[in-house]
Amino acid sequence: MQPKLKFFFIEKSYFNDIIAYSISRKNLFQFINGKVVISEVQILEAYSRALRYMEHNSNIRSLGGLILSYITGEKDIKTAIEIGGLNETGRYVLIYENEDDLLHLKNVNEIEKFILNDEKSMDFYVFSKMSYLDSLL
Repeated sequence: MQPKLKFFFIEKSYFNDIIAYSISRKNLFQFINGKVVISEVQILEAYSRALRYMEHNSNIRSLGGLILSYITGEKDIKTAIEIGGLNETGRYVLIYENEDDLLHLKNVNEIEKFILNDEKSMDFYVFSKMSYLDSLL
């Protein structure tokens, strides 16, 4: 199943509630800091690689955390979450699978898409970083 993307502006004062809500979801439901995102292609490739990794490795439980690792290039998921997760007031991309998970999402303001579909000039950088992470995992 192809994940969906939505774009939000989120105030830091609501992070605890949003994190608790995100953790309670059974399906993929991960906010990504807009400052670390280059394109939709990057997010979808990170999703694809994370999904493939999890199919063959049972030691990682968080698909969202692994996606953040691929996007930030950080092997340590905790560090990837600190860099690419909810960490400051600002613009975020939500990658999710189940539309019903949006029904009770509160304290976020949906905004217009703020990233490009693809940024071809950054492809080498993006995919090299992901491939390097593949070699470390």
